[in-house]
Amino acid sequence: MKHHTSIGHDGEGSIFSVSGTRGCVGRSVFKNELTLYRAELRALEDCEIAARPPHVEPSVILSKYLVGESVLTVPTQQSIPQSPHVTFIRRVDKIETTYSIEKGQTIRYASVMIPARVLSQQIGPNVPPVLSPFVSEQDDICHVSTVASNRKIHGLANKLFMTNSTDITQNLIANGLASLFIAEIISALCGQCHTKPDSVLDWETHVFSDLKAYIDANLGNPLSRALLAAKFSISESNLNRMFVKRTGQTYSDYVREKRLEAAHSALQNTTMTISQIAQSVGYNHLSNFSRAYSQRYGEVPSRIALRSRI
Repeated sequence: MKHHTSIGHDGEGSIFSVSGTRGCVGRSVFKNELTLYRAELRALEDCEIAARPPHVEPSVILSKYLVGESVLTVPTQQSIPQSPHVTFIRRVDKIETTYSIEKGQTIRYASVMIPARVLSQQIGPNVPPVLSPFVSEQDDICHVSTVASNRKIHGLANKLFMTNSTDITQNLIANGLASLFIAEIISALCGQCHTKPDSVLDWETHVFSDLKAYIDANLGNPLSRALLAAKFSISESNLNRMFVKRTGQTYSDYVREKRLEAAHSALQNTTMTISQIAQSVGYNHLSNFSRAYSQRYGEVPSRIALRSRI
């Protein structure tokens, strides 16, 4: 059974709880008519969040997931997967949209809402065709576009999420970041971004390279899938999928292989004891290390060490 929660944009406070989750959705309203939404939720059950649009006037919402995945359903019944790979800009007048979150997902996102009227004023008379549906003077628009996330968009979203808008100075910073966030997404959508937008493939290549470098530098430290997924702001399933796609191995198999390769090299090129080598590659129990090493190389580590020292 799914849990259902409805969230509006007007006159309902600044903190919203979501049935079936641990966490909340927060709202900050700025004087320049921008509204910032930030959410961090852990889904304890399958749940849905119905977001009601503003009743006062048409608005545009720009959103970026930092962690987790959900499915956005718009009034046309189009279902759109949401993840850290992409950024969304949407205008859906009058009728609510729905986010579906599966049990076990951790969601962290930031979004900024701006009245279509204000966005139109800021863009000016020469509206690019790609932006026309968002700033139309009609009041029954349903339109969603996606933008491949780049590092600048991700960084702005992360800063938006981290700022404390209850503090006066931080509130000013959050307001400025919200404007930059809007500008960067629109710039990417129009194809005029000063920093070339990354495709999903480019984004994955960048993250995968950083993941491998981190693993190589931390073989002796904890490297659980949950820890790395949180550190690099991706879901555990995406992390594992990335390794299977690019190495043919699961994440756990890849880490184990790298640890054993490092141990194999150390056994042949160092005077460290076998116990010291095991700990240096993340094995706290010598018996577990010896068993894993023997399965990989067909010999116990002590025999390799003895042969290398003859």
